[in-house]
Amino acid sequence: MIAAESQNGVTRMAVQGEMTIYTAAELAAAWRPWLANPQSWELDLTQVPEMDGAGLQLLLLAQRELSAAGVALSLLATSPAVEQVLELCRLNSHFQGQHRA
Repeated sequence: MIAAESQNGVTRMAVQGEMTIYTAAELAAAWRPWLANPQSWELDLTQVPEMDGAGLQLLLLAQRELSAAGVALSLLATSPAVEQVLELCRLNSHFQGQHRA
């Protein structure tokens, strides 16, 4: 579901698959170790075919946790499905970085 690597104080992570209520718990469990030792995140969400409110909540939770630790979460690129949710919720400018792949 995720491929992640840490290098030079930045965690680069690619999410593959849905970010929905059906996968949120699994994704949260996969992210938990990376949140335990916070450093800046760069997320590639180009392989996310579907996102719902639970997926968005997970993304916002990660951002809140990282922000509290004084580091940033950036979206390197997003799929059209992710971009649609961000635009619908008026959060497309809420995250740093580029969006559309």
